[in-house]
Parts: sequence; C-alpha cells; structure tokens
Amino acid sequence: MPTDFESALISSLPGVLSVLRQRVGNEALANDILSQAVENALINEDKFTPGTNMSGWLMKIATNISINHYNSAPARREVGLPENYTDLVPGDLASAEMRIQLEEIFLHLEGLNDLARESLMLSAEGYTYNEIAELLHTTPKTVSVTLCRVRKRLADWL
Repeated sequence: MPTDFESALISSLPGVLSVLRQRVGNEALANDILSQAVENALINEDKFTPGTNMSGWLMKIATNISINHYNSAPARREVGLPENYTDLVPGDLASAEMRIQLEEIFLHLEGLNDLARESLMLSAEGYTYNEIAELLHTTPKTVSVTLCRVRKRLADWL
C-alpha cells in the first residue's frame, strides 16, 4: 500500500509530464527527466513538507534537472516541427505552403516565454486556469492574463 507521499507523487506525474513535454519538445527526454525527478523526490522525501504542493515540488526538481541537462555541452533543444507533425494537420502535407505555415506556427510558439508557451499548451490540453497555475507555480490570475496576451499575439500572427 503506497504512503500518502507516494500517492501524492503518483497523482502529480501526468501534469508534470505534460509540462515537461512542452518544455523540452521531446517525449523521450521528458520521460527521462521525469524519471530522474521521481528518483530524486523519493531520495529526498524528508525535505517535502506534507500538505504543500507536490506537483510544484516535483516540477521544481524536474526544472532543475532540465536546466542541468541544457547547460551540458551537447544538449540543445530542437526547434521546428515535432516528429509527428504529419498527424497534426489534415489533408495533403506534400504542399510546401502547408509545411511553411506549420513551421511558422511552431517558430512563433518557440518564441514565447516558458510561462506563455506552457500555459497555452496546457490550456489546449484541457487544463483549467487553477490547474495550470498549480503546475507552473503561479496564480490563476497570472495564467488568465498570460493566456489573454498569448491568444492576442497568435491572432496577430495568423
């Protein structure tokens, strides 16, 4: 039977993984970072204050791991279309124009700051402002304002 700590840790995994996917842009790397973050969390269970935000604590650990990863020499974030971009747009993707439009959209998304990009992606996945705020260690008001500004910028781009 899992402890309260382990149950809270397990329940926070999907949200943290979702943020990591958006942050690192690579499914395998996101899973690796999350695995390492869980290992670190289990090792440092005594440093967690019961009753506080487990998702936030785990996300902070994962953020530190991802920063260390990107600060290492060969590691660099890939920019451009995700591997599964052909699944993202219906119709004939042989069109150069369609590919260019997709690349422009992804480049615009990459140009957003982390909070804006992650808020937008989590919102698109159906998370509420409160859930996004909890995952990103901010307030629902900040999420609301950020998403309003991002949506305006996207409308201007399109």
